Amino acid sequence: MKKKKIIIGVICALIVIILGIIVYANNMLNKINYTNWEDSQKISDEDLDIDTEEVDENLTKVNPEDVDINNVDPLDSIPDVSNILLIGEENIFGDERGRTDSMMILSINKIEKSVKLTSLMRDSYVKIPNHKDNRLNAAYSLGGVPLLKETIENNYGITLDNTVLVNFETFEKIIDILGGVDIEITQEECDYLNANNYISEEENRDLKPGINTFNGNQALGYARIRYVKGIDGELNDFGRTNRQRTLLTAIFNKYKTSNLSTLLDLMNEILPYITTDMSKTDIINYLTAIVAMKPNEIETFRLPIDNSYESVSIRKMAVLNLDWDKNRDALKTFIYGDLLEDSQNQLNN
Repeated sequence: MKKKKIIIGVICALIVIILGIIVYANNMLNKINYTNWEDSQKISDEDLDIDTEEVDENLTKVNPEDVDINNVDPLDSIPDVSNILLIGEENIFGDERGRTDSMMILSINKIEKSVKLTSLMRDSYVKIPNHKDNRLNAAYSLGGVPLLKETIENNYGITLDNTVLVNFETFEKIIDILGGVDIEITQEECDYLNANNYISEEENRDLKPGINTFNGNQALGYARIRYVKGIDGELNDFGRTNRQRTLLTAIFNKYKTSNLSTLLDLMNEILPYITTDMSKTDIINYLTAIVAMKPNEIETFRLPIDNSYESVSIRKMAVLNLDWDKNRDALKTFIYGDLLEDSQNQLNN
C-alpha cells in the first residue's frame, strides 16, 4: 500500500509540473504580437518614394523593358525544412510603415540538423506582382509583408512558412535583453562608428578595434553601416548584410548550447517586441527542434552570389540585375542540400 501511495504521489507531482509548464508557456506565448498581415496598407507605384540619391553616373543605364524576369512557381515545402522570413524595418521618419533594409531567410533543416541564414540584397531588381519591376525592398513599401512574401516566393522560387518583423527600436531592446553581443570590428569600422550618428547615443561611441561587447544601441549602429569595409573586406550593402549575418551568428553562438527552459525564459522577454504570423505551436516546435538538433554553427549565405549579377541603373535607381537561374539554383542547394534531389526524384517516380 505504501509503495502505491508513493507512485501515486510521484504521478500527481509530475502532473502538477506538466500543468505548470503548460500554463507558463501559454502565458508567455500570449505576449506575442500575432498577426496574419491582412490589414497591411497598400499604395500605388506613383506614391512610392524612390531613392535615387546614390546612383553612380558611371553605372550602365538599362531600359526596364530590356530586363526579362521570369517568375517561377515557388518550390513546395519539403517536410522537416522550414523557411522563416526575418524582416528588419527601418522607420526613421515615423511613418506607418518604414523600409525593409534587412531581409533574411532563416532555414531550419531537421534532417541535416542544420540552421541556415540567407541575406537577400535589398537592391535586387525583382518583379513585384501587380506593380512595376523594382528593388526588392520596394515590395514591403508597396504592400507590406504579404506583397514582400509573394515577391520573394515568385522571384526566388522557394516557399516561406512564417514571417517575423522587428523594427530598429525593438531590435535594440532585444539585444539588451540578450545581454549584448560580442563582435570584432576593424580600426576603420571603429573610427567610423565613434564619429557618426549610426550609434545614436553619444555615450555609446566608445568602441575599440577588436572584440567589443555591443549593447543594443551599438549593435544597431554596426548593423546599419555600409560606407566602410568590414573584416571581410566587403563594402556598401554587401558589407551591411554581412554585418547583419555576423550579428545573428554571434547571438546564435552565445545561446546554441542553452536548454529549452533558458530559451523559453528569453522568449518570454523578447516576444513582446516582435510581430509574427507564427502560432504558439510553431514557436514551440521551432525552439524544440533547434534544441534537439544541437547544431554547432549557423551557416550563412548571400544572394546574389558572386559573378551572378550586374550593378546597373534602371529608372534612375541603382539596382542589382540578377542572373536568376544561377541564384535560384544556388539558394535551393544551400537550403535543401541533398533533400532537394530526393524530393525531385520522388515527384518523378
